[in-house]
Amino acid sequence: MGKHLTKFQEGYLKGLLDAEKPWHVIKDIYKKNYKRNLSSSVLDRVNKLSIQSKKIKREMRGRKRKTTARTDRMIKRVIKQNRMKSWEGIAENLQESHNVDVKTDTVRSRAEEIGIKNYKALKKPKLTPRKVKKRLLFAKSKKKWSLRRWTKVVFVDEKKLTLFHTSDDQVARNVKRERGEELLPECTVPTVKHGGGNIKFWASFSYEGPGELEIIEEKMTGKVYKKVLDENCGNRSTT
Repeated sequence: MGKHLTKFQEGYLKGLLDAEKPWHVIKDIYKKNYKRNLSSSVLDRVNKLSIQSKKIKREMRGRKRKTTARTDRMIKRVIKQNRMKSWEGIAENLQESHNVDVKTDTVRSRAEEIGIKNYKALKKPKLTPRKVKKRLLFAKSKKKWSLRRWTKVVFVDEKKLTLFHTSDDQVARNVKRERGEELLPECTVPTVKHGGGNIKFWASFSYEGPGELEIIEEKMTGKVYKKVLDENCGNRSTT
């Protein structure tokens, strides 16, 4: 037979496909009624049309969207104003400040549609604007250093573990953000070193590998710090 079917024939074949009739049975029925053979390629095309029709019908049966494009933009704006706020808090804010009545699940769904999800906030040292500026200047000043110069540098760091923690340290904070935003200041929790008795650890690494781990039980004064550097770094540069 030809590759073209009438609308009636297409509808007839869709009905047989919807009834889950096997293809060989459909071909036999079609041949009996229309006195001609039905090719597999034509039946496959009709089958794809049937599947597409079912998908459209399912979408049409779905619930009407509860929010407009304007409301969706408002939800995004409120989320980014306070990324630590809970979904319930965001819904309340929309109701109180913008007179937008939406459920918590709706807020969460709209956020996920634009790529905003709930993550555990990363902890970063709390830096003043002055310290941020100094670190940036340091990084820029070393931007053109050769590999040979970097092999002579030892990177060092200290960690103080406190015996007692504040409530802010104990509670993990959640943040609403998109991928790639985990290090933004508004998406992190600043940390400070405090809280009761403590023990300090000092460590280093360089081009040659990791250095020794030092446990410092006394108060870290300038004299003590110089002693640690002399014992572990010698005459090499430190940063």
